[in-house]
Amino acid sequence: MENKKKSKKRKIIEWSITGFFIALLVLVSGVKIYQKVSGNNAIFGSSYPVVLTDSMEDDYMVDDVLVVKSVDPSEVKERFDRGETVDISFYYNIGTPSNPYIAMMTHRIIDVMYFEDTSQNQGYYSKTIDGKTYSTNEWYEPDNHYAFVTHGINTKSNQGPGGTIIDLTGNIQITSEEDFIGLVTGKSGFLTFTQKVFSSVWTLILLILVPALYIIISTIVDLAKALDDNEEKAPSNNVLSELSEKDKERLKKEMLEEMMKAKKDGK
Repeated sequence: MENKKKSKKRKIIEWSITGFFIALLVLVSGVKIYQKVSGNNAIFGSSYPVVLTDSMEDDYMVDDVLVVKSVDPSEVKERFDRGETVDISFYYNIGTPSNPYIAMMTHRIIDVMYFEDTSQNQGYYSKTIDGKTYSTNEWYEPDNHYAFVTHGINTKSNQGPGGTIIDLTGNIQITSEEDFIGLVTGKSGFLTFTQKVFSSVWTLILLILVPALYIIISTIVDLAKALDDNEEKAPSNNVLSELSEKDKERLKKEMLEEMMKAKKDGK
């Protein structure tokens, strides 16, 4: 079978598809690696955690990718003291003391405590803020100057026992500068879109089907063209077999005369 050069259009299509999937692979790998190393080891001073629960809805929805900037804890206190709405990300044990499970959490600050003498940073928290009393049996972390009191903002969260609806604004968490990751500066629209696209099962199916369909279709087209070419070439390869006996004798005689003439001229 004769190998034909691919058309310019075919080459453009193949290179476009190849380039597209290479770009997707690089993008997905880059995002995953970036998320893996984010946190206290954030790249370029920022980390990009994915929102996993509804505790901060409607400000931050599940699967949103946040931009968390690594800052000094003093900046958090300064912003809070100025009356700004301050959200932070921090490490928090959502397990038990005997069986800890440290997770990355993002909640809103309702109080910031600063201790010049770090030995004072220990005790239970109980305080009335805007007419509402917040208290917990959690201990402040010793040997830290700052303690951040936070809570979720969703008043209709489904994180109650058995998926019941609860108001998270009364559930507080206390974290210190030791577990503090950074200040939430907003959401990344691009990374949020990427996260949602690549966490979808339909994207996975599409990534498998598109190249598979292209290979199948291009193979069928190549086979069809090859069959057409063979049919077109068949008559030219069988010209002698289609000649009559009379035509064959005449052709033989003509060829013999040509050979005799060439021999005579050669003398």
